[in-house]
Amino acid sequence: MDVPEKILNGPVLNHIECLRRFILAFKNERQELEIRLGRIVGKDDGMRMKMDAVAPIVFKNLPADYKFESAVDSEDFRKLKELFSKHLSEKNEDVIVINEDGRETYEGNVLKKVEKKIRTEKLDIYLPGKKYDVRLVLNEEKETFKQASKKKTLVKRIRKRETYFIEPYGFDFTEVLVSGDRDEKKKLEVEVEVFDSEKLVSGNFISLIHNFNIDLVFK
Repeated sequence: MDVPEKILNGPVLNHIECLRRFILAFKNERQELEIRLGRIVGKDDGMRMKMDAVAPIVFKNLPADYKFESAVDSEDFRKLKELFSKHLSEKNEDVIVINEDGRETYEGNVLKKVEKKIRTEKLDIYLPGKKYDVRLVLNEEKETFKQASKKKTLVKRIRKRETYFIEPYGFDFTEVLVSGDRDEKKKLEVEVEVFDSEKLVSGNFISLIHNFNIDLVFK
């Protein structure tokens, strides 16, 4: 990362304060807050970012040659899911069709809702000592008239999801088949949604970001 790029889009060193401000924005605006597990990887080689750090590093904007990939390995998907084996869960299968008009959600071939999801803010967090990095996303969702669009499908997501509830969180474990113009791939996604901003405690949320993960084992 060159000097101008580092100044404009470099990491935020005081990550705790940055996270607290992010949480405050969520509480004030009543938006949807998601935590996604994945990896910050190079766009060319797909390798995870490596930084000489012992504390988490927060990026408001990733360097131009990196991206966040929201997915986990199958064994880690199983391990994380097992943590909630004694909690209540809800299963759901649906199909998400994304086009220029928004997101259409289908259940059993029946259109359930059409919405526009607008990302208002995001943070990417590099977690040294952990297998996965984290993306925090604030979204604003607006439901529109329930009618299928005639626009071309950009992305189609066939999902099988199980959600475990521990107030104020929903822990989503999703098996998804993603298809676009050129390819089709299966992914395992792990996300946490915050359902009740009034019951969100900053300290607990920051702890969750650090600890809901897989530790790296150094040999």
